[in-house]
Amino acid sequence: MQKLPWKTSYHPPVDGAERSGMLPPLRIHALGAASVYRGEYTLTAADWTYARPRELFFCLLLRRFATKEQLGLALWPDASSLQLRRSFHTTLHHLRRALGPAEWIVYEHQRYAFNRCLPYWFDVEEFEAHFAEGKRLEDGAPERAIACFEAAVGLYEGELLEGLIQSDWCLPRREELHRRFVEALFALGQLLSTTGQSLQAADVYRRIVTCDNLLERAHRELMRCYARLGEAGLALRQYQSLVHLLRRELGSPPAAETTRLYEELRRGEVP
Repeated sequence: MQKLPWKTSYHPPVDGAERSGMLPPLRIHALGAASVYRGEYTLTAADWTYARPRELFFCLLLRRFATKEQLGLALWPDASSLQLRRSFHTTLHHLRRALGPAEWIVYEHQRYAFNRCLPYWFDVEEFEAHFAEGKRLEDGAPERAIACFEAAVGLYEGELLEGLIQSDWCLPRREELHRRFVEALFALGQLLSTTGQSLQAADVYRRIVTCDNLLERAHRELMRCYARLGEAGLALRQYQSLVHLLRRELGSPPAAETTRLYEELRRGEVP
């Protein structure tokens, strides 16, 4: 196993155990480039033996529990019962060996599960927790909600298991997390705007446009931010760029709401 430093873009919360030099036994990053740390080391391809044990690990991690048959449909859809039994148990053996203690994967009531009773850190769960807390706080405590959404989007370094797993079982969860990421960005941008932080809000909306340049709402909000910052020319140019983009990609004009905002800005009105 190769010793690697911590990721620098986001650090998991430090509790008493970590301050005393004890890291969680497992630290798992799945948003963007996937990596699994066992203590202070990252598991390499050789530690997994081959690709399927790692895929089984993430399949179990992203589900609360699953039967062997359900896992078989996800990972070995064309296997016979005999082939599934052999493949599954061999793969499970290599998975448990990679993780260390066998109790990381438990089997109860004919279902397999990742053992969440043991201490671990998983970026997907942290992302969803920060997102949920931000939604809870956004009406009554905007500054705290901003911090939550900033933590959430800071964890989202890319799509779920990006470039690692393309199997069908992963796609719905990947799309769900991407939608939540975009929702978190919109919520963050709105909160920053309503608290007078238009410059920071513009950065957020530019990130959304970079993520999906066909989201007209993001273009509109970016135009509003530019106008509030006294950059009416940038706002008008943003609209013209959108017109060309929609014509090229969809063969359609902007929505009436977008055009109406453009006309207001041309008249010097600041929304």
